[in-house]
Amino acid sequence: MEPADNPYSPPDATLLSPAEAPVPAGWSSGQLRVLAGLSAAAALGSLPLMLLWLIGLKGHQALMPHLAWLNPLTALLGAYLLLRLKTFLGARFGVAKLGLATWSVIAMEGVMQLFWADPQLGLPGDWQVLAYLAAVSLHGLGLAWLGVRLVRTRKVYAVLRLFGWLLLLGGLLRSSVALASLASLPLLGAQLALVAVLLRGASELRARGR
Repeated sequence: MEPADNPYSPPDATLLSPAEAPVPAGWSSGQLRVLAGLSAAAALGSLPLMLLWLIGLKGHQALMPHLAWLNPLTALLGAYLLLRLKTFLGARFGVAKLGLATWSVIAMEGVMQLFWADPQLGLPGDWQVLAYLAAVSLHGLGLAWLGVRLVRTRKVYAVLRLFGWLLLLGGLLRSSVALASLASLPLLGAQLALVAVLLRGASELRARGR
């Protein structure tokens, strides 16, 4: 029997090694580790506010003056991390369709921060309530949109897709308004997943001498 006729012989095709991932220009493992640390700090800083959302603000109003500074700080840090993540994904995976979704999340977060600073905003009657609920819903839709973009991106870290799914779930819950408080849990999970994404990128670059 000729070797080519042997059904138990190994395939004759050449085995190709996976293509080496492109090195993101302008990025180092140290930069990504710093961003991972900032992301962990943002998750830790948002935890008290998320707990208040889950248990309800009623009866805990005395805590708000002491925690008020956390909200704009974590929002600002979150916006910075989203922008840096967008840049890194563009350099590492060539992802180029996250801009509008990312900026929509940041813009609606900014509007929500205005309501936190001044719930009235000079709006008459119940308009301020409707405006705030609209901002919350649009913020959730922006998160879901960004999540869909990440989930549909191929050949990326598995943990990055987990990050996308958590954003999608949290965004849909928040956009419903009625279930907005439940969005805290998947969104906290998304923050922790972002830490893992950045550490994964840092480990990859460190292995390649960056």
